[in-house]
Amino acid sequence: RTGDKEDLNWAIRWHSEALSLREVDNPDRPNSLDLLGQVLAARFQLLGDPNDLDSSLKYHTEALSLRPPSDPDRFLTLNGLANALSANFERTGQLANLDRAVGYQREALELRPPEHTERTIALNNLALALSNRFQETNNGADLDEAIKLHEEALKIQSSSVDRPITQGNLCSALLLRFRQRKNIADLNVAIEYLEEVLAVHVTGHPDRPTSLCILAGALATRSEHGGAPTDLDRSIEYNEEALRSRATDQPTRPLNLCNLASVLLRRARHRPAREEDIKNAVSHLQEAAGSCPFEHLLHALVHQRLGVAMLLQYQRTERDEQTASQSSSAAQTIIGHLRSASTAPASPSDDRLRASCTWVEVATQFRDPTLMTAYETVIDILDVAVARSHSLESRHFALSTSDVFIQAKRLVVDAASFALNQDDPALAVTLLERGRTILFGQMLRYRPALEDLLAIDPALVERFSQLSRRLELSVISEEAPRVDSARPFEDGIARYQRLNLEWIQVVDQIRAIDGFANFLRPTPFQELQVAAKEGPVIVVNVSELRSDAIIVSSEGINVVPLPLVEVMEIEALSTKLYGKEAKVDQRRQGKKRQREAPGVLRDLWDMIVCPVVEELEGSLHLAENSRIWWCASGLTSRLPLHAAGIYAKKDQNLLERYVSSYTPTLGALIRARNAHEACADDGKILVVAQPSTAGQAVLPKVVAEMECIQAMFPETAVLEGQSGTREAVLESISAHPRVHFACHGHLNNDNPLRSHFSLADGPLYLLELVEQRVGRGEFAFLSACHSAASDWRTPDESLNLAAGMQFAGFGSVVGTLWPMVDEDGPSLARDFYGYMKADNGSFKGCRETAMALRKGVKNLRSRKVPTSRWIGFIHFGM
Repeated sequence: RTGDKEDLNWAIRWHSEALSLREVDNPDRPNSLDLLGQVLAARFQLLGDPNDLDSSLKYHTEALSLRPPSDPDRFLTLNGLANALSANFERTGQLANLDRAVGYQREALELRPPEHTERTIALNNLALALSNRFQETNNGADLDEAIKLHEEALKIQSSSVDRPITQGNLCSALLLRFRQRKNIADLNVAIEYLEEVLAVHVTGHPDRPTSLCILAGALATRSEHGGAPTDLDRSIEYNEEALRSRATDQPTRPLNLCNLASVLLRRARHRPAREEDIKNAVSHLQEAAGSCPFEHLLHALVHQRLGVAMLLQYQRTERDEQTASQSSSAAQTIIGHLRSASTAPASPSDDRLRASCTWVEVATQFRDPTLMTAYETVIDILDVAVARSHSLESRHFALSTSDVFIQAKRLVVDAASFALNQDDPALAVTLLERGRTILFGQMLRYRPALEDLLAIDPALVERFSQLSRRLELSVISEEAPRVDSARPFEDGIARYQRLNLEWIQVVDQIRAIDGFANFLRPTPFQELQVAAKEGPVIVVNVSELRSDAIIVSSEGINVVPLPLVEVMEIEALSTKLYGKEAKVDQRRQGKKRQREAPGVLRDLWDMIVCPVVEELEGSLHLAENSRIWWCASGLTSRLPLHAAGIYAKKDQNLLERYVSSYTPTLGALIRARNAHEACADDGKILVVAQPSTAGQAVLPKVVAEMECIQAMFPETAVLEGQSGTREAVLESISAHPRVHFACHGHLNNDNPLRSHFSLADGPLYLLELVEQRVGRGEFAFLSACHSAASDWRTPDESLNLAAGMQFAGFGSVVGTLWPMVDEDGPSLARDFYGYMKADNGSFKGCRETAMALRKGVKNLRSRKVPTSRWIGFIHFGM
């Protein structure tokens, strides 16, 4: 309580002497080990000597090995070891420490059943460990469980003297959840509890500084979300009071300094007259930086904020007082801090990502030559930060909700635009390739071509393949846990961390082999250009800086500026077709789409497609009816570029000029072709037909659609009605090169990985399709609503059923952008499969499917169906 380090030194000497008197077989040895471990951990918290923490871990680990599950003191050992592991994570940044800490605290809670007097201690300890892990992985399930555990503890402690501690912990968790989900109720409840806690922690109370800091942070946050005018001033007051009670060598002081500086800067922005706030913020952050070397966990956080503070200080200085050399010097100093923050090895990836985003902003303002390096650093760290989460669903959640991830994704298209400004379109293409479809891109690293390596080191290939498959299954199949099923989830996180470390080591071994230095590294443009060997790929990039169509052909690159295209205009066109929100009335939106579609197609023609067509015909001399591929970024990827045109004028539309397909990336198109150099010439097709599904509207035309295909290809296999179960479909698609789904499809805008087909016994989710490896898959026709529709938050990720079928191994896929009309299914199938039937009755090559769809769509249009119906069918892949 006094903070006197000499007291700790004496305690360590006495406990060390006691331990030396208790040999391994002494029944009191575990007690001495635990006590010595505790005081060493306490001295580490006070002085920060890593040797103390290493020794604490060693002693607690030995104590645990000496305490069987029946030992009544095992709880104390588990708690001490878990706390030491949490501290070790803060020191090293190694996530495995947190996973082990959570596991030990969970076991400790099992030793304290509901009637036990120490259950609240166990509840709070586990909750704290889960909150710590959430801050690193962004997995909302950890945070929700932590809040439930704290709330349970609070109910038990209705009149306990320890109630303020639990309230403070619960408040911290509520604040974390507010930052993630922006529910103002969480924030207000947290502040109410914190004010109650602070009233108990009077001046001189050892926990008052911590309570002050937490309340200060909550008030600062509320000041940004419509809080009281005094929230900001109170936040600064509480931070300053906490700082006065912390010695200069106390490990918690740098974070206190950092938080105080951040609030001072916020007040300086709101009240420009307070110049001393900026000066004080810079001073506080410089002091904090002195305590946070490059290997320190807080290095990125402190230096990012120091860079921001110095930038604001520079901006407030009179411009006429600054010479060019002074301006350049200021830029170099600020960027130096941000660059250091971006590359700090022990700092959380989120902090490094935020620093690199700030680096881009500052380098842009100063026109600094490091700008391209900053952009590339953002893309590199974004990939690493996303991969920290152990499951696809948690990765998508982070990408769609985290402010810094959303900002980084926006910077990807800006990076490409900047590369174009530098006359480097090849770099622009490679940057977009790295920054789009991150989730599927990370999964594809588990499925590379290994034929060349197999001839050199088959054992290494086998090891890599085993680890990749296990990692892939771990990432795909791990679902968000319920609170009552957390232990399997725990095992899943630990398994992922362990397998991932092994996998990285094997990748490093492969890269050490001559000729494999670039194994699984970003693909250079020369290799990406192969995607255009059968026709040009048009990469559409829309950013705040500029908008362009980058035409990649086998001869080179042509850049077509799109001066009429703006981000807001693309958003407006998307809204006309899909609505403004994730959840809309589909019937009402369908009527609106029917009205708006012709105008949207006309605008797309004027703004994007007509300039591209002029370039294709003029500079590239591309013949009519040739294949082209669209690869669009952002919300542009949701728009029907393939159908753009003014249809009142026959020669002013794309449908009559070229055969359009889509690809999420150039790499995806290359992989599809490599996997299907030759297509089977038989007529075997699998049809999954669900005319009636429980809880869904009847689809009366599905049977006619199925019979149409059977009539043309008698060898067609059918899974109809009750035979079309999830298990039967997954098993059958692996055995059939061609698949036709005729059923309900559903887009889950909140979690697109839960988009699904409705089958006889329940939904077949996108996640389950991604898990498949269909070696013979050539073509899939998804005659189902929304089967090619991407969610509105992360359209760049191409998380839809059509992309899932491509990932599973189908080289060509037909899907729908929105709900389709049931009666269109049989007529489109008749035209499509009629085109695909060769003279000898076999199925034409899968490269003909885009032409077949074009014929079917043109016939639909000739029948005078509304525009919105025929433009919704699109082709992906080769």
